[in-house]
Amino acid sequence: AATSNSLLVFSRETDGSLRFRQKLTSGSGGIVGLLGAADVVVSLDGKRVFVASSVSHAIAVFTRDALTGQLAFVERVADGIGTILPDSNVIRGVRRLHLTADGTHLYAVSTLSSALSRFDVNGATGRLTYRGALRSSGAGLAALAGARDVVATPGDTHLYALGSSGVIGFARASDGSLSPVAGG
Repeated sequence: AATSNSLLVFSRETDGSLRFRQKLTSGSGGIVGLLGAADVVVSLDGKRVFVASSVSHAIAVFTRDALTGQLAFVERVADGIGTILPDSNVIRGVRRLHLTADGTHLYAVSTLSSALSRFDVNGATGRLTYRGALRSSGAGLAALAGARDVVATPGDTHLYALGSSGVIGFARASDGSLSPVAGG
């Protein structure tokens, strides 16, 4: 809930209805990084939850208890607080996330940074390790200006980012690195 700076957790009942389970709010109970929550992705195994927060300029990471569905805060990775090294200004205004199907790489597009950033996901803890960013100022990357969405092909072999001037395509290597594709 972007206006409440919270993440709400529901369960699906046997009759198909939703049941409220948990509310996690930025600034409460040690949770940070949810101001302006804009996107939520869940790993295919259901063990990890990642939240893009455009006002916090952050990605909040949670683990999920398989039995209860309850979330536990792991970390906040944010611009300007020393958690993204050696760079800065790579997830300012982060809007959308893409987690690969195998759960090993997380990508973030950021409107204010005009960037597509890449993180490795620790399989044991869910913690993120920054691996680099592609910015609109790079050669052939002007379409990343105002980046606001990212999608992937089945199998995560290609990613496409939407910016203010168009769409740009990237081929994805097995290590998660990205290379621009000629012609988008």
